[in-house]
Amino acid sequence: MPPMVRVQLVGADYTTRSCRCKIRNVACLGCGNEIGYHITQPCTECLKACNNGHFWMFLTESVYPVEIKDHEVSSGTMAWPVLQPELDLEDMSALSCRDAVCR
Repeated sequence: MPPMVRVQLVGADYTTRSCRCKIRNVACLGCGNEIGYHITQPCTECLKACNNGHFWMFLTESVYPVEIKDHEVSSGTMAWPVLQPELDLEDMSALSCRDAVCR
């Protein structure tokens, strides 16, 4: 789940012609631009289908990936198994904007 101090679900849920999933757009709270969408309630057909299980989709023209570096591992790149538990809001306020968004 993305850090809710920098992005937020906006507008009402909507559906598409291809399925009955309920979808809501995601916007950056810094600039206000819509940067993707979130499936708030997947439909039965999509839950039964073979998919990657991702419910947060980001527009490639709106965001870009950044590798999070970990100097304690030999490769230097942080991997999912070694991620720290999610920080609470008080801990996140001490991070820079980039650190909070890239977490």
